[in-house]
Amino acid sequence: MDRTYDGRSVRMLTLIDEYTRECLTIDVARKINAMDVVERLADLFVFRGTPKYIRSDNEPEFVSKKIRHWLKVSGVQTLYIEPGSPWENEYNTIRPHSSLNYRPPAPEAIKLECLENAIFRS
Repeated sequence: MDRTYDGRSVRMLTLIDEYTRECLTIDVARKINAMDVVERLADLFVFRGTPKYIRSDNEPEFVSKKIRHWLKVSGVQTLYIEPGSPWENEYNTIRPHSSLNYRPPAPEAIKLECLENAIFRS
């Protein structure tokens, strides 16, 4: 959460692929609720496939009964980060990441996608 120049709050929903460190989406709105999270996750599940796990913080929109039920029905297990350990890495194309041998995430995601496509075509 952040505030604009006039003091009004702004929320950001940032979804990152833990494996590639690619930022999948950043949604910015004055208010983000559980249904907004479900809608964005559903879009990503269609586009990228359904993951085995979703890791999130303990914000109300992630621990609500609605989202936990939807994830369970979708076959996705939940993992929560420890309070006070916010995720970072909201970057894709320039800033290197140590887990990727100091390469930026987006090119690694493209390589992975190309590799997966080559495997599926074989």
